[in-house]
Amino acid sequence: MKQGVNSTEEQRQATAHAFLRDCGWGGAELGLLAADASFRRYFRVHQDGKQAVLMDAPPQKENAAAYLHVATQLATLGLSAPRILAQDLQQGFLLLEDFGDRTFTRALAEGADEQALYDLAVDTLIAMHTRWQGAGEAHGLASYDTDRLLEEAALFVDWYLPAVGHPLSTAARADYLAIWRTLLDPVVNQVSLPSVLVLRDYHVDNLMILPQRDGVAACGLLDFQDALLGAPAYDLVSLLRDARRDVPAGLQARELERYLAAFPDWSPEAFQRAYWTLGAQRNAKIIGIFTRLARRDGKPRYLDHIPRLWRLFGEELARPELAPCATGSSVTFRPRPGAAPTAIPFPPERPHDPEPPTRAMVLAAGYGKRMQPLTNERPKPLIEVHGRPMIDRVLDRLADSTVEEAVVNLHYKGDMLRRHLSGRSKPKIRFSEEEELLDTGGGIANALPLLGEEAFFVANSDVVWLDGLRPALQRLASVWNDEKMDALLLLHCSAMAFGYEGQGDFALAPDGQVRRRNEREVAPFVFTGLQILHPRLFEGVQKGPFSLNRLWDRAMESQRLYGLRHDGLWFHVGTPELLQETEQELSYELGAPRPDPVV
Repeated sequence: MKQGVNSTEEQRQATAHAFLRDCGWGGAELGLLAADASFRRYFRVHQDGKQAVLMDAPPQKENAAAYLHVATQLATLGLSAPRILAQDLQQGFLLLEDFGDRTFTRALAEGADEQALYDLAVDTLIAMHTRWQGAGEAHGLASYDTDRLLEEAALFVDWYLPAVGHPLSTAARADYLAIWRTLLDPVVNQVSLPSVLVLRDYHVDNLMILPQRDGVAACGLLDFQDALLGAPAYDLVSLLRDARRDVPAGLQARELERYLAAFPDWSPEAFQRAYWTLGAQRNAKIIGIFTRLARRDGKPRYLDHIPRLWRLFGEELARPELAPCATGSSVTFRPRPGAAPTAIPFPPERPHDPEPPTRAMVLAAGYGKRMQPLTNERPKPLIEVHGRPMIDRVLDRLADSTVEEAVVNLHYKGDMLRRHLSGRSKPKIRFSEEEELLDTGGGIANALPLLGEEAFFVANSDVVWLDGLRPALQRLASVWNDEKMDALLLLHCSAMAFGYEGQGDFALAPDGQVRRRNEREVAPFVFTGLQILHPRLFEGVQKGPFSLNRLWDRAMESQRLYGLRHDGLWFHVGTPELLQETEQELSYELGAPRPDPVV
């Protein structure tokens, strides 16, 4: 499979070089600039002292013609979109003018005048909307109508809510969309506001500083290929209610006033209604999109923005313009008179808030035989994954949680591990020596005097995972119930586990209890190597080697063994070959461009 992926990528690169050669850029050097939330990639092209940008938009995934069409419209309006230097729409390549590297985002990080940059961005919108109204008919762009806005709003209930354990029934989903239709129809059909060009992703990441140009031409525009005809409030709310950046409330109010002052004939009330309604719709959409990017496309970095999006969404739901959609701190649907409302917690929360564990056991004593020859000279926990030893990756996650002290058991090449961890202070490290290898259950039992009397985390030292919407350790701690659980296992979908080809370990009941798979059965979940255990699980056990499976079975019999489905990614790193594949996959998850799939 990997050979096929590499072959496809090499073929795509060869096609790109052929395109460059045909348009006079033969022998040019390419350097990756960026890959975004779509399937597009951008490369900086250097040749004999000149440079340009190559857009790689695979035609089966992206529409380069749409970019070309909107760029032409923007140029007609006297605005700064990258000039098209060459094109091959059939292959999905555009050679673009290079605007450089100074986005508004980068300039703001360097200390540029925030107000001046937002003034320029708003003035550019004012120019775009003023000139568009005088430019004649629609120029072949589709309408940003209610149905399209509803499709986007549905992403919230179709992706985010199931991901956090609150899926909607078909009837509740229909109620949700009915509320949005009630809110959006007056905005879309508002006759007192014109339809204008809407770029749809107008924010500081997609705006460039062009110091050699004057006026609004000094604002370079990027990422506009999805433009439509719609309400003038949409791009302004995209700029000021930014999903990726906190814009001060005072600056938001100032720029909103600046924009409205340019259109004195418009109804301020109608614009405000559109502004807050479309802001809420946009944030509901983006919460869904960022969840989809994490779960379907393997891009979890977008989840960092979810807390900000929830805050913005909450502020918008509290506005009087959205009164039908919000009651207190819950999204409430009231589609029919007298119907019982369906409330979704905002944001979704767990019913109880137990004290999280402050101690952890890290299992690091094994031989790692399947990792030979890599483990001939060092223990498996010290093998690096993506530039960091596996045990350090685990301890880093524990340190970022509530864990203050971690117990590491030692046997195979224990001195190497002791030396490696001796300088670590967070979490504080204590060692549990094993003269003979005690297996998982025996190793934890041997370390119990160091683990205290409360529930504690247990982590295999070679577990590699990426968090989902919330950190996995935090989720385990929030679900732990001391009254009914002796063990809580983090489980991952067997079919989605990277590098795993086994038959699974457990099935998961609706109440969270687990059972082992039957003989010749394929179980839906595999154990990840992360769990919470209570010391009482070990009552009455004899010292010596034994597997933790024995105690899990005992807890299962007494209905005290529970599981929690992991909502992120999990990697099975059992052999040198899987280590290589995990390295590659992690590089994609952490931002490297992913090759196009073989079709």
